[in-house]
Amino acid sequence: MKVIGLDIGTTTICAIAVDAENGEVLKSNTLPIDTFLENVKTFEKIQNASVILDKALSLVESLGEEYDDVVSIGV
Repeated sequence: MKVIGLDIGTTTICAIAVDAENGEVLKSNTLPIDTFLENVKTFEKIQNASVILDKALSLVESLGEEYDDVVSIGV
């Protein structure tokens, strides 16, 4: 049995596959979040949520394809 952990940070998204029985980290993938949008207020850092979602789904799907016995995903 495997579980997937997903961490969506401000600069990267990381997904890991863990063996649920012994806690061993089997694989870890990280993508940069380079989705900041240009805006008129210099104090704001606005990101494109659609791009972040696409990247997160891509990471989870790739681990799900590699490990067919994933039973849960933690975000």
